[in-house]
Amino acid sequence: MKKFFLLEGPAVLLLLIAVLVIFSPYIFGHQMVVDEEHLGVYYPSFFFYTDAVRHHQNFLWDPHYYGGFPTYLTGFSGDFYPLHYLLARVLPFFAAYFVSMTFAAFIGLLASYAFGRVWDFSRIGSILLAFTYMTGFTVSGLTTVISYANGFMVLPLLFLFITLLAKTKSWFWRCIWAICGGISLGAGFLAGYPQFVLYALTFSGVYLLFIAWQNEGSIFKRFQAVYFFIAIVIIGGLWGSQQLFPTLKFIPLTIRTSHYVQDNADGISLLPQFVSMLLPSSFHLPPYVSGIPGLYVGTFAIIFAFAGLFFFRSRAVIFFSTSWLIIATLALNIPGISWFSANLPIFSQISNPTRWLVTGSFSLAWLAAFGYERIKESDLAFYMRGSVRLFQKITFGVLGLFVLGFITLGVGMALLLNHELLRDRLLVRLLSGRSLSFPYEHYREVFRTMIEGILQDFAPTHVTFWIAAVLIVAPAGLLLLAKKRTRWFSGAVLCLSLMNLFYVSYMDERAVTASQRILSIKPAVVSAIEIQGDDPKQFRIASFLTGEALFREVQSKKNLTAAEMAVYHRELLTNQIGEFFDLETMFGFEPFRTLRMNQLLDTVIAPHTTAVFVPEAVRRGGRLDQRINVDVTRPATVEEKTKDFISHLPLLSMMNVKYILSVYPIKTHELKEIVLSKTSLLIPIHLYENSSVFPRVYFAQHPVFWQGSERNLLLEVAQTRDFQTKTFIECACQEMPASGLAGKSSVTINTYKNGFLKVSVENENSGWLVFSESNLPGWIAIIDGQPTTIYTANYLFQSIQVPAGIHDIIFSYLSSYQP
Repeated sequence: MKKFFLLEGPAVLLLLIAVLVIFSPYIFGHQMVVDEEHLGVYYPSFFFYTDAVRHHQNFLWDPHYYGGFPTYLTGFSGDFYPLHYLLARVLPFFAAYFVSMTFAAFIGLLASYAFGRVWDFSRIGSILLAFTYMTGFTVSGLTTVISYANGFMVLPLLFLFITLLAKTKSWFWRCIWAICGGISLGAGFLAGYPQFVLYALTFSGVYLLFIAWQNEGSIFKRFQAVYFFIAIVIIGGLWGSQQLFPTLKFIPLTIRTSHYVQDNADGISLLPQFVSMLLPSSFHLPPYVSGIPGLYVGTFAIIFAFAGLFFFRSRAVIFFSTSWLIIATLALNIPGISWFSANLPIFSQISNPTRWLVTGSFSLAWLAAFGYERIKESDLAFYMRGSVRLFQKITFGVLGLFVLGFITLGVGMALLLNHELLRDRLLVRLLSGRSLSFPYEHYREVFRTMIEGILQDFAPTHVTFWIAAVLIVAPAGLLLLAKKRTRWFSGAVLCLSLMNLFYVSYMDERAVTASQRILSIKPAVVSAIEIQGDDPKQFRIASFLTGEALFREVQSKKNLTAAEMAVYHRELLTNQIGEFFDLETMFGFEPFRTLRMNQLLDTVIAPHTTAVFVPEAVRRGGRLDQRINVDVTRPATVEEKTKDFISHLPLLSMMNVKYILSVYPIKTHELKEIVLSKTSLLIPIHLYENSSVFPRVYFAQHPVFWQGSERNLLLEVAQTRDFQTKTFIECACQEMPASGLAGKSSVTINTYKNGFLKVSVENENSGWLVFSESNLPGWIAIIDGQPTTIYTANYLFQSIQVPAGIHDIIFSYLSSYQP
């Protein structure tokens, strides 16, 4: 054991140091990523979870967005993962978030290194495999999204235990490795990004078949490991069942339809992005290069991979090379090979297939390590071969031309920025023959801002620009060192792989991180609402075109620093940022939102986009099952959108929206503007109070029992101007009084917290009580201790029939998986 630690200890220590260095800005420097998804989705989701755990509340139901949502189903926070529960109890929110990610990243690196050692790679070769995989997974995602980090470790862990399964003949150790594999997979189901876990499971299954096929003996002996792989899946499924089964059951209700991939894949248009195989992922050249995750692993790693493929072919090399090519075609959504990704259940219902490339980066990492090992072992005669010399010349030529183009682009962008006349001439040529939606001056500002943004990466005056150039041509130096059989070769590979990882980490972090303290400052809107003295559980807020205004009025004219961007998102309460201040919004960002939420909130009202709903298109049969329902909407100007938004105020009132946040003025007598304290933003913020808002819980005055189609109901709800006279209840209630009037009634809220409401009511006649939280599976209602049926009211919410008299009523979000 002592010998083992002396042999492997330094490598493991290096992996640990690398992870700590990469995550140190977040753990020790108190930094955070400030784009709208992190600030508005990932951080609020985990904040809600940690807050609920500390206060012993239900973390399964989050009332802060979309009228209430079972946020655990999305899997962003890993709510059932034991480590997360422990961290939530003992650490502050941000510390718990980043410690979990650091642990997962280290386990992923360690498993990748161990996988290399099991393949008999040297220590440096195994470290190269680990660092290359981490770079390919993209540090930007790995260090900022907790589910990404937990997804990172799943693939190398599965590959490691599958390889150990195949190599051992002991049934005892096979059982041990199967259990370890099952625990790893279960951890992925509980805490990992679902798409990465699914891809990892698929790829590891294919890898198992390859390993089994290589074994000697009878078919039964060859494929014995398959039985243990099935055991891994069963163990992982059982441990992850708390997260897995409810999610799979819920998906049919969501926008994740069977054609989701086909509707949202970028396809062959992604081909220009493959230049990122030679260019660090932090370098963006809009709209052609955006640093797609999984492509960049380092040019030296790519050259090693090609060397292994061309000169040291083996079955394993062919397997990993072919795997990467298939994965690339899946990412491009090329017909034929991508059939199963577009048609099989689950695969066809998950996000953009370009994330296959992240899984494929593990193939590139193995190929790079293998190529390094063989080059290191090659003698001088190898370099004298004509094919090898040709390979070197092509490598030097391609990399030389690429770095020359890289430098030329940087110089060219600098010239364009400093020569206004030249910039204007180029813009005129680019806009020639196009119809313009905005004044020319707008495009002029956008073009200048775009060039400034490009120069943040490509400026020849920045040291980071020349480091990138060195990384691009580095393989030339490595091949020369290898040819001379110098002992410096292995050290240079180790240093270069570490430098590449740290460089990508720094570049990914430098422009998108700011202090976590920014979120501790109360937005002006929150302060103004608090002055009104309202109970935050009794109203919701909505924002109108805040993201659109941020782009049009600010980002198109100025490149904001990360800190400035964070302040804008905080003040505009982007997505679910209100969660930090206990504000509930009727909208937000949710990849698992239901079709109904998407139809009524994001298509009919659509307060975040300049598109307006077209009812006639629905009547003509336009599709309503897309993430963005373009069939039933049309583009509009800001002025048209504002009028359309005002027309939907009755809908917002019914949804308990009392306050509306907007950058653009909203002129209507139904809204009263509240004066806000001055902010540092370059755009004004308006806060309006809606005087016609409905309470969160109330008796319907005039219920309308609906038995028709959902499509027609959507049209009816969308066009209703007075929900006092119409409350649509989806119920075949012929035997009940058509009037359904409660007469004189009162509602008193006794207890209201996450997923739980207790009210006392008194009504003169039998009536319908409406609870304005989303009616989704898992809710139960109890009247005086007796369960009663919940019906959907006004397309989204809950309603129950209440007999005349005095009653105690409970609404509770329960689940067999609730702890």
